[in-house]
Amino acid sequence: YCVSGVQSSADAGYHVNTTGATGQTACAAGNYTSSTGQNACIKASVGYYVPTTAQTGQTACPTGNYTSSTESSFCTPASAGYHVNTTAATGQTACAAGNYTSSTGRNACTVTSAGYYATGTANTGQTICPAGTYGSTTGLTSSSCSGQCTAGYYCTAGSSSATQNACGAGKYCPTGSGSATNCDAGYYGSSTTNSVSTCNGQCTAGYYCPAGSTSATQNACGAGNYCPTGSGSQTAASAGYHVNTTGATGQTACAAGNYTTSTGQNACTKASA
Repeated sequence: YCVSGVQSSADAGYHVNTTGATGQTACAAGNYTSSTGQNACIKASVGYYVPTTAQTGQTACPTGNYTSSTESSFCTPASAGYHVNTTAATGQTACAAGNYTSSTGRNACTVTSAGYYATGTANTGQTICPAGTYGSTTGLTSSSCSGQCTAGYYCTAGSSSATQNACGAGKYCPTGSGSATNCDAGYYGSSTTNSVSTCNGQCTAGYYCPAGSTSATQNACGAGNYCPTGSGSQTAASAGYHVNTTGATGQTACAAGNYTTSTGQNACTKASA
């Protein structure tokens, strides 16, 4: 360009694209010139950017960012679920199964924690292992995690061990339990890792064991009632019968000359004269 009859070369970062010019023009953002006397600006390459006008060079996109086209004035942050682990990247890479990113602009994916999993690719978060399963390692890729909880134990969601929680007295837990279940009525669980509903066995005769009992002699049968082996509740003596002791295993018929008109009696009534 010429000013007052003096010709000057366009500066680096500028260009002059016509003859007879009286001034130079700054390269627009996304473009640059690195030397003087240029009649056109150079577009920023893919993977690079030029953020402002009159620039003398292009800048590589940092890790976590990329450009997929030329003439960019800014880099695009990697999307959640993706990462960019090199400079001057021209695209983003999906996180593999067992990995995730929950925010943009990441240069690496995060491995799922123990007790969690991430299926497929491009995950934006990790999912908790379901109840009844456990995840003992990081980077798990399916909802079955590391497998089912061991019999006699239960695994709440997010458990990291096959024996996360002992079932507890009065409870039982089959394989793959997410919670403990009461031992059946008529049975008891004195140990803490039962795996079947009958637990440690039947309630002792003369006693009754509601569901969840922890002793074979959980509750003594009261007078007027009796309890055979494996009772979950007391049985009232029938009309015409009585039970006059606690801990009874059966009922006794009223003797001749005696009677009861209602159930659950601990003594018979003498007949009137």
